[in-house]
Amino acid sequence: MTPDSFRDAERACPQPHIWSEVYKVLHDAWKSGGCVGEPPPTPIILSGWWYTPALAKIIAWEATVRWAAERSLSHLIPEFTHDEWASVSDAAGVDTPEYSEYRYHDPSPRPSKELLATSLEQLKRAWPLVAEAFAGSTTPTAFTGRKGRRLLVDADFTIKPPWGSWTELVVRKPFTDFRRRVNEAISPHSVDHVDFRRRKTEDDM
Repeated sequence: MTPDSFRDAERACPQPHIWSEVYKVLHDAWKSGGCVGEPPPTPIILSGWWYTPALAKIIAWEATVRWAAERSLSHLIPEFTHDEWASVSDAAGVDTPEYSEYRYHDPSPRPSKELLATSLEQLKRAWPLVAEAFAGSTTPTAFTGRKGRRLLVDADFTIKPPWGSWTELVVRKPFTDFRRRVNEAISPHSVDHVDFRRRKTEDDM
């Protein structure tokens, strides 16, 4: 079983009790193997289920599937029935101030270099889901600014984003939705601003 086998427009992740059972099985296997490397990713269940967006759950579940595949433990993840899956709408969580637009303006200390590096890798893995139609035209490059709360993205300036242009916000909602998906993907880190830089072409080399 591979991560790709779980990709489905209607499927987000297993239901919480199923996810918990899979985690226990994988964790036991990890312990039996001598606790080598990192343990399986922690499932998003209990209270975390209600306050975590669907995208973050999708990313966390795919990390679990990838963890198992990298250790030849994919056989421990069973095929789920339709009722054992949570749909994207089921996994959407609730609208709380924690995940509102204002969350991204809360003051916070400067994150460590390790957190920024991990957050950037998370974002790159999730980029097809985050950037959607313009994923192939853009590349998340770095976190900048004093607190690392500005995301730098290289973009093909011959392509127009849904909000108007790479340098001007014409339609706010598509950009707000995009930035929200960015922050869901890199949680617990978050950004306030996204800067777009013209992607270099062969003519620039």
